[in-house]
Order: sequence, then C-alpha cells, then structure tokens
Amino acid sequence: MVDLHTIKPRLQSPILAQVLTQYPVVVVHGARQTGKTTLVQESPIGQGRTFLSLDDFDVRDVAQSDPAALFIGRDCITLDEIQQQPDLLLAIKADVDRQRQPGRFLLTGSANLLLMERVADTLAGRAVYFSLPPLTWAEIEERGYGRTLDMLIEQETIDQVVRALPASVPEPNRTLQEAVRAGGYPVPTLAADARFRARWFDGYVQTYLERDLRQLSAIDQLMEFRRLMQLCAVHNGRLLNIASLAADAGLAAATARRYINLLEISFQVTRVPAYAVNRGKRLVKAPKLLWTDTGLAAHLAGIADSDSLVRGREWGFWLETWVGNHLLV
Repeated sequence: MVDLHTIKPRLQSPILAQVLTQYPVVVVHGARQTGKTTLVQESPIGQGRTFLSLDDFDVRDVAQSDPAALFIGRDCITLDEIQQQPDLLLAIKADVDRQRQPGRFLLTGSANLLLMERVADTLAGRAVYFSLPPLTWAEIEERGYGRTLDMLIEQETIDQVVRALPASVPEPNRTLQEAVRAGGYPVPTLAADARFRARWFDGYVQTYLERDLRQLSAIDQLMEFRRLMQLCAVHNGRLLNIASLAADAGLAAATARRYINLLEISFQVTRVPAYAVNRGKRLVKAPKLLWTDTGLAAHLAGIADSDSLVRGREWGFWLETWVGNHLLV
C-alpha cells in the first residue's frame, strides 16, 4: 500500500520561496495531483498565509459576487484552483495596482492560464509563473537533481571530466523501467501495489473527462476524446500527426487539433518543437508529442507492467519521453 501522508521535498520549493519575496503574484500551475496544494500549504511557503480553495462552493460564490471581499483583512493570500474562477484575475490585478506588495497572492491552477481562452487577464508584468510537474526521479529518491550534470559541463577537458565523476553512485530503489512505468504522480508512484496504481489511474482519467475537461471547454464527444487520449498515449514520444490520429479516433482533423490543445492546456501533454538550426524550419516541422507523466500514458496505452514496457521498439520512445520530461524540469 501507499502512505498517503508521505511528502517528498520538491525541487521548486526554495525558488518559489524566493520569488514570493520579489513578486506580488506567483502562479504555480500544473496537472491535477502533482502536489501543488501540498507545496503551497507546507512550511515555509504556506506559513503566515490565508489559504482559500475555489473548489469550495462558498469561496467561489463570494469570488463571483464580490471578489474584493475575499481580500479584505487578509495580508498574504493563497488561492487554490484559480482556473475555477478566471475572472478573479481582474480583481487581483486591481488590488496589485493599488499596492504592489511582494507575496500578496499565491495562485495555483490545474490549467495553463496563459493558453486558456476564458482568461480575461494574464497579469502580465505582475506575475511570475511556475510549472509543477509530477515528481522527478531525484525527488522520489530524495537526491540532488542535475548537480552531477552541471558539474561535468563546467569541466574543460576529458581528464577533468573523469576526475570530477563521483567515485560511487547510490543504488536506486527501483529500476529504470519501473520508474518509467510508475510515472511521477505522488500517490501512484509511491504505491507498491500495481492494482492500487491501476485503480488510481482509472479514477484520474474519469475525473479528468467528467469534471476538469468540461471546466475548460464544452466537449460533446467524450468517448472520442478518450479514444484520442489513448491513441496519443500509444504514439507517445513520436512525431505528432494530427490527421492520422484524427482518422483513427473517428474525428475531424480540426476537432482532434482542438482536443490536443485541451490536453496541452491541462498539462497532460507537451509538444516539443523539431530541432533545426533554421528557426523557420523549427516552426514548420512536426513536433514530438510527450505525455507529461509516463505512468498515466502507459496506463492509457494498456501497458500493464514494466516488463511489457521494455519489449519491442517502443521502449526507446518511452525512455525518451521520461528523459525529456526530466530535462524540461
């Protein structure tokens, strides 16, 4: 079983604490269940702050009827799930323009406010945005991330690189293929029971389709959307071919494109531009589609365990996606 009270230190925590002393608005966004709410409530970030969740109907009612009333008598405010009430950003903007106080607002969201059509204001010049991805391998193992790579890049010769290499590397708690199959969502990745993990992913997909997705856009073809999600998972790490995915899902190409945009807005997938020296070619060539979490993608693709993951040619695409997500952090 999984210990639901296990809290892993996050790489973004010290940087987040620092920018809260510099900017009036800080936005932490990412897919649901990556640990945003836990991060902003834990000490020292959550210390001395008033926490309000827009998942709470009473809070949302006040935000709709009299948004300024939420701020009265409160110094530093944390607003959870801001995408529930995007019009609240206008009231935040007005408050910041009256008094530019560092750390005044800390917002979390499960959708990319910069890409949402319904957002009236993105708080340009007033806010700094942080993406919180699923747990990295370093966070799961509770080890430093990127230090060895940074150290090696600083060396000028091969001899210096050899001398700088650590004498020994600690043995990880899981194999590479196990890490890729489990993904980084805190609850399933820390669970030892594969059946528990599968049920968690089933519930996640159902909640995403029936609740989160409908908050972003009107979707009439939920079955076709789910089929497109599964096809995107099967083609994880490959070049994005919208026409082919649309045909396989039984959708018009324009509809498939909109659905993939929604997956990106909700942080389920990332489009990585083609690598080319010429900037024009980089924009024209097809990007690669990477799932933000390889565990969820493997579940959608019907890959039951880590042994099934490494069989055949697909393993390279999954490993590339996992490494790519770590580099994006």
